[in-house]
Amino acid sequence: MNQVRTLGLVLKSFNYQESDKLYLLYTKDLGKVLARAYSARQVKNLISGHLEPYLLNDLLLKEHDNRYTVLDAQTADRYFTTNLDQVAKLHLVTELIEHFTELYEPDERLFDALRFANKLVVQENHWQLSFLEVLAKILSALGIAPSTIKCVVSGQKIQEGDIAHWSPLAGGLVLQLQTPNDKGLNLEPIKNTDSLKLLNLLAQDTEVAYRVKVSSDVLNESQQLLINYIQMAVQTKMRALPFCDTF
Repeated sequence: MNQVRTLGLVLKSFNYQESDKLYLLYTKDLGKVLARAYSARQVKNLISGHLEPYLLNDLLLKEHDNRYTVLDAQTADRYFTTNLDQVAKLHLVTELIEHFTELYEPDERLFDALRFANKLVVQENHWQLSFLEVLAKILSALGIAPSTIKCVVSGQKIQEGDIAHWSPLAGGLVLQLQTPNDKGLNLEPIKNTDSLKLLNLLAQDTEVAYRVKVSSDVLNESQQLLINYIQMAVQTKMRALPFCDTF
C-alpha cells in the first residue's frame, strides 16, 4: 500500500453503502481519481466537511491495486459563493474535466485552470473575462477547442463583412455562404465578430485580452457561445457512454 499526499478538488461525490462516500477528485499529481472516504456520512466525521465542491484540499490518499481511500483532507483554499450564476459556471468547468479526462492522467494545465476557477468567486474585477479565460484554457488543454477563425465546414478563414454563424454541433464557426444545407447544424447567428476575436485572443494571448477594451455585449456573446458549445459537447459525450459509466 502506498500513501500519496497531493492537492485536489472535488468534481463529484455520491453516497456509497451505509455510511461511506465516493469522491471523484482532480488532483495535481494523479489527475482524476475515484476515492472512497469511509464513514464520511457519519456526524462526527472530520473529513467530509472539507471535501466540498470547489474547495482546494491537501489530500492524503492510500492506494491499493489502483483503488484509493481518503485518509485525510485539509482545506488549503476556502473560497465560497452563494451566487447562483457563479455556481452554475463553476459546475460547467468541473463537468468538462469530469467527462473529458481519463483516470490517473495528470495534466498540470488542467489542475491550474481548475484551481484558478476556484478562486474566481472572490474576484470582483474582470470576473466574466477570467471565466472565459478558464474555459478557453481547459478546452485547449483537452484538445476540443472550438474553431473561432476558420469555418468548420469549408476551412475558409473569416473575413471582414462575412456573415458568421455558430454551430456547437459542428464545432464552432460556420460561414453562411459555405452551408447551403445548414438545417442539421443548428446554426446560431453571431451578432458581433469581435466575440470570435476575443475567444481567439484568450486562447492565444491572455495578457492582451485584459488590456483590450471589451464591451459588455461582446463579453456576454462570447460567454454564451462557449457555454452553448460546452453544453453540446458534454451532452454528446454522455450520450456516447454506456449507462453504467454515467454515474
